[in-house]
Amino acid sequence: MWLKIFKVMWVVSLAALLATFFYVYASLPQDVVVSERNEVIKFSREALFYMTLAVIALANASVFAVTRIFPRGAHEFKTWFYGLIMLANVFFIVSLDFISLY
Repeated sequence: MWLKIFKVMWVVSLAALLATFFYVYASLPQDVVVSERNEVIKFSREALFYMTLAVIALANASVFAVTRIFPRGAHEFKTWFYGLIMLANVFFIVSLDFISLY
């Protein structure tokens, strides 16, 4: 039961992440400043897009890998892992919002 609920919540968090990702990408300037501490760290908008897309794809593809690796009886671990990736998606949403505000 909990596994099905967490699967639905993971899909919702993934949809929210993709919506936020495309919205932030559309609002970014051509050169995105990530840090200004000792030296300025800048990325082009396209480089940031592809780096972020790779991280999001790897994190969410790990769900499919875990469901194929572990047997059908490991419901507790699968539920925990769906929750972990769901929280990672929320972290990515907040991170993208901070980058767009900066």
